[in-house]
Amino acid sequence: AAFFAGVRGARSRAADDAAILAWSADHGISFEVSPSSNVLTGAAPSLREHPLHAFLAAGCAVALGDDDPVTTGRTLADEERMLVAEGGLSAEDLRSIQRHATSVVFANEAMRATLLARIATEDEPTER
Repeated sequence: AAFFAGVRGARSRAADDAAILAWSADHGISFEVSPSSNVLTGAAPSLREHPLHAFLAAGCAVALGDDDPVTTGRTLADEERMLVAEGGLSAEDLRSIQRHATSVVFANEAMRATLLARIATEDEPTER
């Protein structure tokens, strides 16, 4: 079972503590991040300096969210494209995040298998 910690305000501080990051990675803690929203609220200074980079570097699992597309004006696909174009993630980083999110999503096994197969064939983030 996965445990998720959303990145808002003080929770994003976990990225600043190597011991917390190591413990989180060792215990399978997943961090759900909504990059644009995190930048808009000040929980992250920019996409390139977003805590998700520290989470990934420490071996923690990350799942992306779009928080509130009406407020941010960005869909999940937009978040993915921006993280690659402006945030410093590689396409492989993004596929790894997508695979993790798919492995823990509340869906039946057939849907998970379909999503994982789609991720495996994608070269770049696409509209969902």
